[in-house]
Amino acid sequence: MHAAVRAAARRTPFAASRLARAPLAWWRLAGRAVVVGSLLAAPLGAAVAAFAPTPASATVEGAIGAAEPPEAPPAPRPQRDSTGLTSPAAAGLPAGSLMVRGSTVLERATMAATPGAAKPPPRAGQPAALGARAPKATRVTFLGDSITAWGDWRRRFPDGTITNAGHPGDTSLDLLARLQPVRAGQPDLVLLMVGINDLLRGARVGAVAERVIRIRHLLADAGRVRVIQQSTLACEASRCGTALVARVRQLNRLLRAGVAADDFLDVDAALSDANGLRPAFSLDGVHLTPAGYSRWQELLRSRLGSQLGRSWPLP
Repeated sequence: MHAAVRAAARRTPFAASRLARAPLAWWRLAGRAVVVGSLLAAPLGAAVAAFAPTPASATVEGAIGAAEPPEAPPAPRPQRDSTGLTSPAAAGLPAGSLMVRGSTVLERATMAATPGAAKPPPRAGQPAALGARAPKATRVTFLGDSITAWGDWRRRFPDGTITNAGHPGDTSLDLLARLQPVRAGQPDLVLLMVGINDLLRGARVGAVAERVIRIRHLLADAGRVRVIQQSTLACEASRCGTALVARVRQLNRLLRAGVAADDFLDVDAALSDANGLRPAFSLDGVHLTPAGYSRWQELLRSRLGSQLGRSWPLP
């Protein structure tokens, strides 16, 4: 066959000769590849076998696994409720204990788990029972003219909820004009004194009494607000005359007539005598000295007590 091919190649051009020789070249290359592959297969298989696990190594791993005890599952964390506190049962604590987050301090709850168990006394400043509300503070308004305005009522009753609505120079007409803001403050108790400026300006006693009674009714708001009518304080007779002192006493009788005994406080009787305001309590014949305000304060404390809170004497 090879001789025939070579003979044919001598009879053909150069291109036909190369084409005829091509199958022989491919056969030679294929034979060489087979020989090389067989030579490489033996060392490659030995290398792979060196890295593969053998039955002996598998036996050693099984022995090690059998010697070590199985790992215990992690202990469950104590359950926390919505407030972030740890449940006593989950934390291994007695019932009735309270565990604070991030702290190792345990505090016994006030409600013991055992029925009939005694409860610990409340701490200082803590209500006697859970949910107990502190008593509502009484909102107190002092209403009047300069005699009221110059009283340092907030310092004299520091625990009370005090509003000083006194205004120098006010008459009963002035109070009627500014009554709406006083009512808007929603006081529980109003201490009212007015009238001396009306009389000093020549107003009739009856007209002044009618206006003061009207003020009292408007403030009372159908009984929802308690109004203490305080008697109008007389001036010194040496300053304003005995006639004016007599008119003040007449006004006070009219104011007392329509008021319950508990709702009328006679300040004038405690600070005045037949000649009007006593000199010991008089600053200028009309207004009060600190001693006069202290006497007035004693009357309020005696009548109203806890509604004004703790009473603090001032020099």
